[in-house]
Amino acid sequence: MLPAEVLRIIEFIENDSRKKAGEIIKKAKDESKKIRGNFEKIGNKEREGIRREYEKKAEQLKSRVLSEIEIKNKSTVKGLKSSIVDEIKKGAVANLTGKEYEKLFFSLMDKSVREIGRKNLEVSLRKEDVNLAKRFSETNKIKIDIRVVKTSGGVMVKSGKTISNHLIDSIMERGSDRIDSELNRIFFSE
Repeated sequence: MLPAEVLRIIEFIENDSRKKAGEIIKKAKDESKKIRGNFEKIGNKEREGIRREYEKKAEQLKSRVLSEIEIKNKSTVKGLKSSIVDEIKKGAVANLTGKEYEKLFFSLMDKSVREIGRKNLEVSLRKEDVNLAKRFSETNKIKIDIRVVKTSGGVMVKSGKTISNHLIDSIMERGSDRIDSELNRIFFSE
């Protein structure tokens, strides 16, 4: 057996070791908490920075997408307006019938003859207008050569190299910008 004094020294050393180990463990835990706290602060700052960056990117993306949608909507509306204007013009031409159209046709023939003269006239027109042209020719004692073309109506008169184009399609095309502008103003002004 060991003497009591040796046992007390061993006990003292064991107690002191436990105490020191406890202090070291406590100090390590405190240091660990401190380090973890620092990492959390750093992590929170990083997370906040990343969150702000992604919010900014999301806002930019949202703005870009909204701009693209607005551009597409404007383009679609413009296309629809253009289609409507085209239909209105087609409808206006289609509604020119009977005495109203006959009066317009004779007026266009007369204008063409006055512009070109009365000799060697080649008249281009749609099939439906052949009889009107013959009647105009007989009434005004003018010899004409008739040529049937695909058109919405009106007349084109040619003598040599001189042409007087009063085909409705050509009239509409020449005045297209003005006509479209006026129709847009009437139907789509805001």
